[in-house]
Amino acid sequence: MGIADQGGRDGREQEIKLELSDGEQAARLTAMLPSATSRKRQVNHYYDYQDRRLRQADIMLRIRVEHSDGGAGHARLTMKQGARKDGAGLFDVAESETELPLDKVESVLAGENTLESLGGQILSRIEERFGDLARLVKWGTLENLRSVHPIGDGLEIELDRATYPDGTVLHEVELESDRPEVARRRVTEILEDAGVDYTPSQFSKSERLAAMS
Repeated sequence: MGIADQGGRDGREQEIKLELSDGEQAARLTAMLPSATSRKRQVNHYYDYQDRRLRQADIMLRIRVEHSDGGAGHARLTMKQGARKDGAGLFDVAESETELPLDKVESVLAGENTLESLGGQILSRIEERFGDLARLVKWGTLENLRSVHPIGDGLEIELDRATYPDGTVLHEVELESDRPEVARRRVTEILEDAGVDYTPSQFSKSERLAAMS
């Protein structure tokens, strides 16, 4: 990945996403995995123009506020675009992201400052292509609980429990790797050995949230 902003990255994200049928399956998998190296509470805030021009251009713009057990909170601005899916759980997307000062983000979320006050190249790109940043609005919020489990060979399973505004809870396994086929084989072997029911995810969390909006 190359540098996009101060503390930021540009590149491609390749992830295997597999949906578990329910919390019982998630618990079964957790019992079979190595102990979590971290547990995180993530609150995702999604932004677009009123006419949904970012969504129409296949762009997702998100602020994530994350708190880890025993660690300080932090915030990140992420833009994803041009997602490609193979129908079997692989999501391949261009991603730009940058770390943000948590206090500045919290002031924006509280309505004390505007989104454009955060600055940076990601927002500059959005403004140059789509117009006045002041017209961006938050269209959705999603809370996710994530545990991270190392499975060897530099791979980590991220086990997610996402709660949607209507109360729907979805459990999902994510595995990011620049060797997606290796990652897919490894994670499916683990799930099958654990006797866990799963299906390849067809939608990202933001796409599911948008469908409910």
